[in-house]
Amino acid sequence: MGSQAGQSMLGRAAATAGADDGLGGGPSISDKMIMKLPTSAMTSLCEIRFDRKNVVPMNVLMCRKIIAALYQVKAEANATDIGKKRQGFPDFVPDQFVVLYGIKSIAIAKVNEFFYGVREGRFRKNIKDEDEEDPLVYAFWQACHHGVPTQARMPGDDFDVYIDVLAATAKTVGEEHTLKMPGIGAFYHLLGSMAEIQLPAFVLINVLQRLYGPDPIDPTSKPGMPALLERLKRTTLARVGAFMKVVKSRRPPQPAPSYKPTLLGNEGLDSRGYLPLEKFVTSCMEGVKEQRAKDAKVLEAIYATWYTDEQGFDSFADMVEHAHQEISEDEIVAFYQKATGGDDPDVLEMALIEADLRAYPITLKRRPGPTASTEASTEASTGALDASRAAGAPLCAPAAALGAGSSAASQMGGRRGWSVAARTATALGFVSKVSKTIRDLLPLDELP
Repeated sequence: MGSQAGQSMLGRAAATAGADDGLGGGPSISDKMIMKLPTSAMTSLCEIRFDRKNVVPMNVLMCRKIIAALYQVKAEANATDIGKKRQGFPDFVPDQFVVLYGIKSIAIAKVNEFFYGVREGRFRKNIKDEDEEDPLVYAFWQACHHGVPTQARMPGDDFDVYIDVLAATAKTVGEEHTLKMPGIGAFYHLLGSMAEIQLPAFVLINVLQRLYGPDPIDPTSKPGMPALLERLKRTTLARVGAFMKVVKSRRPPQPAPSYKPTLLGNEGLDSRGYLPLEKFVTSCMEGVKEQRAKDAKVLEAIYATWYTDEQGFDSFADMVEHAHQEISEDEIVAFYQKATGGDDPDVLEMALIEADLRAYPITLKRRPGPTASTEASTEASTGALDASRAAGAPLCAPAAALGAGSSAASQMGGRRGWSVAARTATALGFVSKVSKTIRDLLPLDELP
């Protein structure tokens, strides 16, 4: 779906040395050598030019603190706005700098220092003095999109999984008394330090249960995703086992200078072992992406029953209206534009709108009667939800959030999209809602 660059929190899997350890992620080829970085980025606050000589990059520790605080605020905003459109992370980040510093001119200066620092700090030197990705900073760099090549950007759907896994982990850790973590805020504070968090296996399983399992009190309100849950449990425990073999080997992994592996609790809490947080998040993202690919194939089979000779807006609209009679024409157009926004504008790709259909939610069904071109009998199950939906935090409402497709532009008279004024008004609404939180998390006396 969308860009192919969000395949892993740790970046591309092209290894520079050694074999795959089975843990996911792994060493990657430096994007300094294979990608040309943009020299500027336009944000909702200002234009950032990366060729200026008078900007001093923010140090990596301060960048990590701000990143962790932004993640906490974003997770809380998502939880508050269940059922509403989520503000895109690329707009969310600069908006929060206005909240954080109060004065626009200062916010502009600091957001420049921050993004310069993120670009510089996304790589660190390992124990062999070789470049490797800083998992926290690099994932943020991919997700914020500012100054990031298109092919390296993390798609919004992937970021929703990323932030929801972090949020579920923070809640689980805060509730588990054996880990001696005072609460959610303490988890994010540790995340923003130079610590590299490691979690016992039972905590990871509890996080998966929270995300993808049924509601323990009312299973009908949240049936969960049993197939994905069991698959991720198996994958997680396998990666825990693989990681423990490496840890106990003659050459255990050595942390990068200035970074400290930090196991929450102690080794005796779970005989199966533990796993670094970034490898767990990567596993979840990969699992959800695999599930989405399977769901997209089901949707393609359903759509094939609605057209005879060629795809088109009429057959697409008939299919959507059959599944949801109260949907507006504008919303159908928005869905169609995004579905035809792939590499080939003449081909409608259900994979591009799979997440949005689930977030609505819309359960597509095969065309009734014997006139359908394909006798596929499958339906897209409303139980096939992604991390955000299963965790009780739906993705953005499609009518406002869907992008535009070039084939739809010719049929519908141009691409749909928010105006600058509408986007600004929306952003200001989010700023007002979370302004107290971000100031509490990062008091001005702690800022550079």
